[in-house]
Amino acid sequence: MTRRTWAALAAMLAAFGLAATAVAVASATTATVDWRGKVDQSVLDAVTAGGDVEFFVYLEEKADLGGAASMTSKDAKGRYVYEQLTATARSSQGAVIAELDRAGATHQSFWVTNAIVARGGLAAVEAVASLDAVQHVYEVGAGELERPVPVDPPGGTASTDVSLTVFDSLVRVNADDAWALGFRGQGVVVAGADTGVRWTHEALIGKYRGWDGTTAVHDYNWHDAIHNPDPSNVCGASSPTPCDDDTLLGGGHGTHTVGTIVGSGVDRAGQKNEIGMAPDAQWIACRNMSHGLGAIPTYLECMEWFIAPRKVDGTAPDPAKSPDVVNNSWGCVEVCPPPALQDTLRASRAAGIFYAVSAGNDGGEGPAWICSSIYHPLARYPEAFSVGATTWNTDSIADFSSRGPVLLGDPPDQLLLTKPNITAPGVSIRSALRANDSAYGNLSGTSMAGPHVAGLVALIISADPSLAGNVDRIEDIIEETAVRKTTTELCGGDSSTRIPNNTYGWGRIDALAAVSLADQGRPRPDLQVTSLAASGKGQGAKATISATVSNTGTALAGPSRTEILVDGTKVLALASTDPLAPGTSQTVSVEWKTNHETPGDHVITATADRAGEVDEASETNNSASTTYVVRENKVRNGSFEQDTDANGQPDDWSGQSTGAGSVSYTDGGSDGARSASTAGNGGNAALSGSPSWTSSPIAVTPGAVMDLEVSVLATGTSSPASAGLVYLGPVGEVVGRASLITAPLLTLGFATLEQAATIPAGVTAVQVVLTGFAPTDLATGGTTTFDAVGLFERT
Repeated sequence: MTRRTWAALAAMLAAFGLAATAVAVASATTATVDWRGKVDQSVLDAVTAGGDVEFFVYLEEKADLGGAASMTSKDAKGRYVYEQLTATARSSQGAVIAELDRAGATHQSFWVTNAIVARGGLAAVEAVASLDAVQHVYEVGAGELERPVPVDPPGGTASTDVSLTVFDSLVRVNADDAWALGFRGQGVVVAGADTGVRWTHEALIGKYRGWDGTTAVHDYNWHDAIHNPDPSNVCGASSPTPCDDDTLLGGGHGTHTVGTIVGSGVDRAGQKNEIGMAPDAQWIACRNMSHGLGAIPTYLECMEWFIAPRKVDGTAPDPAKSPDVVNNSWGCVEVCPPPALQDTLRASRAAGIFYAVSAGNDGGEGPAWICSSIYHPLARYPEAFSVGATTWNTDSIADFSSRGPVLLGDPPDQLLLTKPNITAPGVSIRSALRANDSAYGNLSGTSMAGPHVAGLVALIISADPSLAGNVDRIEDIIEETAVRKTTTELCGGDSSTRIPNNTYGWGRIDALAAVSLADQGRPRPDLQVTSLAASGKGQGAKATISATVSNTGTALAGPSRTEILVDGTKVLALASTDPLAPGTSQTVSVEWKTNHETPGDHVITATADRAGEVDEASETNNSASTTYVVRENKVRNGSFEQDTDANGQPDDWSGQSTGAGSVSYTDGGSDGARSASTAGNGGNAALSGSPSWTSSPIAVTPGAVMDLEVSVLATGTSSPASAGLVYLGPVGEVVGRASLITAPLLTLGFATLEQAATIPAGVTAVQVVLTGFAPTDLATGGTTTFDAVGLFERT
């Protein structure tokens, strides 16, 4: 676009302010200096000549926004900034409003910068300028419009190469490669402050935050700051639904810019309708121009609305609904109060909102470029991320793109700023237009480059959501990953190798490099198995494998599954793991029935997040292993897991009921467990004995050291249950007994008990005997359950 075309993207009149009735009115305090020295000469001349004039009252008091810097949450930053700004305005504007009311002046208050826009005569100006609370009274001016840049006919294309539907500028900056990594702007909200948006356009409607596919809700998603447009304005005044009134700048300037951020149109032969950098982001918008013309208050109104979006009726501001990034494709060539727009940028940054700001189209024509041509707010401020324009076909600077450096401030505190910060394609950019819901066309200007950067911000945040609200880091990523571009234009003393320079800034954006850097640096969980243990010792034991899974990373780990393997092939479990915050752990356990396992060493391996459900900092440190020794169990069916024999007893065991009690075998149950038990009321060996279970004979070697193990669970009160051995001679005769283990009947849960025994000389076989009650117990009773019986020879 030409200079005044770009510059005329201004603002008109603010609608949202602080009501005078809500502000405590303080008594006026006259200043100690001549009030005229605090008023622009143009305002003095106008009110002295008689009649009312619009003027801008800028107050001394500033909100302290420093506390936002230590906050990591964008929502927290936004809420804090909103509360600080509005509280400062409420506490400081009362005296000014009172004087304006006394003078009969109309007025609107702002909080994004502590200011009041008023209309009145000499008495009103003198009254407010005489207050100590007022720093200065500025003029409020209007912009001027030039002829627009020509556009292609609707549906046109900017390239003869239509083999891809992705528009050329997006391919140039590798946006499609960023998409291939899964980063498409999902979860990010972008915003446009411009001529409005044709929200029903096929490329945009599905990305509008207020559209659910069936109905539209414009509360918090659209605001119209134009309240007194000229009669020909197609949107009217304070439009409750999104619209685009641009019939002069290019047939839909606001629609076009939003399309470059998020647009994705219907595929048609010969067209490139994948036009948006971040096609999965959502957009909201605020109209701050009427036919591309405006005044300073509408800048402020839209900036306030972005910090705390409101319903269409102006109620219920909510900073939590603010956008992540705002595209600012306009510059203020009106009479813009020098500190006011810089205040708005500082407030927006403090609230975690990124502003992508077009640098301007004052760079000249042909080879006669103009250095220091970034003149206008917002692009000239250090808080603005200013964007110059390149061509997408030659990847070189556009002639019209404004150059730096920028001289800011007054001596002796002047700053010489290298500008722009970055460059992006801005020549013949295809995007949506407002003519109808399928209209497309090409526009040129830094207005077209800025939306590429706004879309890039959305891609970066989708790559690392923790960057939302971290404006400084996002700017660093864009600058660090830009394609380096040098120049011989030598603006501001640039050398031919200097980077950044006053033509390209840090270079031309590279979306793939930017999202890769963001993804690499983002906080991630890291799941590791920090301990692995296996209980139990022998074949037939129900070993418990326990793995402790810890999140040693820096972000929350979602639900996952931990795989436990035996010998690398046998899956014992894929155990569920709950979400884990950084530094927390969870132990998962699985029971391993070893009765069918081969005796010897077995490798147990536990792998956290085996299914790959968590995106981790490292995917190579998830496993841990341990060796578990399965010793041969001499007792057949030691865990009572095999089928019962024909008599309904556990295979290879016999049960003896007596007058003292009974024996039984549980085949399964709610947990699938099988076990042998005894029950009764005590007994007497001389009368009826004790109920017991006895195994078949087991061959042993005299002199061998054997370990007898048994798990016992008892209820009720009775004398101890016991487990022991019956020693058999060569022909099966009983040659001795050994009561090796006793257990109280109040054991809570299964207790695994063990005892060693050395096989006496002359003993060739043994039987394991499990006894429910002591023979001398005559009265008490209970139930004893036996399980996991083992007899192991030490090696």
